[in-house]
Amino acid sequence: PPAPFSATTLPEIDDRLVTHLRETLHDCPNLDLRHADALDLHGDDLPEGTVVVANLPYYISSPLLFMLLEQHRRWDRMIVMLQREVACRLVAAPGSRDYGILSVLARYRAESSLAFHVSSNCFRPRPDEHDPPGRAGHRPGRRPDGERAGVRRRGQ
Repeated sequence: PPAPFSATTLPEIDDRLVTHLRETLHDCPNLDLRHADALDLHGDDLPEGTVVVANLPYYISSPLLFMLLEQHRRWDRMIVMLQREVACRLVAAPGSRDYGILSVLARYRAESSLAFHVSSNCFRPRPDEHDPPGRAGHRPGRRPDGERAGVRRRGQ
């Protein structure tokens, strides 16, 4: 079983959600609620052994994933909810239509997979798409066998 966690850092930019979280989670001593943009956090701020759990909005998912994948030695696991398009790029195989720089970095730094689909009925407001959570496990310092770290432009 996983070790108990000692602290949870929660960056949240939405003013109303921060207020709600402060009211409902005020008695959680191991919660570090930061009224901040997650993109302003630095990978160096992550303690080693971090487990990342996030529901990422589309517009910050790629930049945040790039930062987290660059800091791969600091986290053990990452479970993120992503829009289908981003999730497919994260786990895309070489030569596939969705394969790109995010796919290359994810394959180099982690072992990624789609976990399951979440119904749009589970959210308020209801999104247009079903968003599959993706999983990534640490790939300590190794590159997939025989794969070159590079991306061709589509159509080449």
